[in-house]
Amino acid sequence: MEGIPPARASDNEDVVWALETAESLWKRNARVDAIVWLRRAAQEAADSGDDDRAAALMVEAATLTDTLARASAHMRAAVPSSRPPPADADDVDALLATADEQTQEVEAFHESDFPAAAGDLPTPVPPGSAPVDDASFAPSTDRRNPGALETDGPDDEGIPIDDVAGITRMGPDALSLMDLADVEALGEASADQREGLVRAATVLLCSAEVEVPSFGLALVLEGEVDASLEQDGPTVDRFGPGSVICTHTGLEIATGVRFLATTDDTSLALWPRAALRQALLEVPSIEARLRAEGDRLRAWARVAASPLASHLHEDVRLRLTRRLTARTLAPAADLVLAGQAVPGVLLVGEGTVTIDDARATVVRPGEFVFPEATLTAARADATARAGRDGAIVLCADRHTTQELCATEPFLIELLAAAC
Repeated sequence: MEGIPPARASDNEDVVWALETAESLWKRNARVDAIVWLRRAAQEAADSGDDDRAAALMVEAATLTDTLARASAHMRAAVPSSRPPPADADDVDALLATADEQTQEVEAFHESDFPAAAGDLPTPVPPGSAPVDDASFAPSTDRRNPGALETDGPDDEGIPIDDVAGITRMGPDALSLMDLADVEALGEASADQREGLVRAATVLLCSAEVEVPSFGLALVLEGEVDASLEQDGPTVDRFGPGSVICTHTGLEIATGVRFLATTDDTSLALWPRAALRQALLEVPSIEARLRAEGDRLRAWARVAASPLASHLHEDVRLRLTRRLTARTLAPAADLVLAGQAVPGVLLVGEGTVTIDDARATVVRPGEFVFPEATLTAARADATARAGRDGAIVLCADRHTTQELCATEPFLIELLAAAC
């Protein structure tokens, strides 16, 4: 089995350091952590402007991850009671050595067209909301937003699955460190923290059309899960293997989102809120990523419930869910200043955005901010800022907006109708 690629003379010292660390971990058989460091080397190469080297390292990391993940999937039994004994080390190495390589899509490294504003916060907290005690998951360093992931959700005693038809609880070895190797949201988690997540996980095997029990965080291992509004409500998002689902945001939850397994033999690893706090203490970068995923899901839930949903075809909306990123603004934080170029699509998902024009226009969930300027790549003629309770805005940079207008012409019609 091939290992970590060697450093090159053209690599800067950060890339060399990351590759040497990855190589050391690989030789100690800490392969999951080694891949994490290999990906970090790719990121360092991208940050230094060496996109070709970054892409090559990402291919290497993706290939190693895929090989390890397929070995894990091969060993995961469908029913715990009938699981064969685990293979010994030699058998596993043989399996990994003969696994077929798959073509991996290389992520494009580029800077976002959305500069971080001074008023941006990972999540806004509505005025008057109750404070959260210091035991909250990864407390925010910004005291205006304590315990951003803490909201009403599943209790801390575990995942409620007893006597649920169509759901089987998998055995303790159903989740391995290899299953977490390619989870981007856990990139900075240490080996001990990943092991803690493996121990704390509840892995379920679900039949099609079964509703997934309440959770704080989920990782789809096999199959597919749909998020929808209420019984037979519109689909908010669709999650395939490797997808992370987070149900916590810094906003009060008002829109009920339910999760449904859409294929037989859908398997998921679930964690309640308390397990995340225990396993991921003092990792603010992971908290921020998970919170951003929760904010994105919540924003699309509000869009699905807005009048726009009746005009935005569901298949188009689902294609947009992964192309638009969620930007969360604190109350009164600036989104676009007067005279600035409108960077691309700006769709309000949660809260409101106020435009400081003569009418003090208020843009609500499911409505576009500066739709005409989005179409013409013009500058904003007024300042747009979050309302009094903050906002989550679904954004696309200019390049992505141009691609979407070419591939989703219905989006042009919606923007034109909003002008």
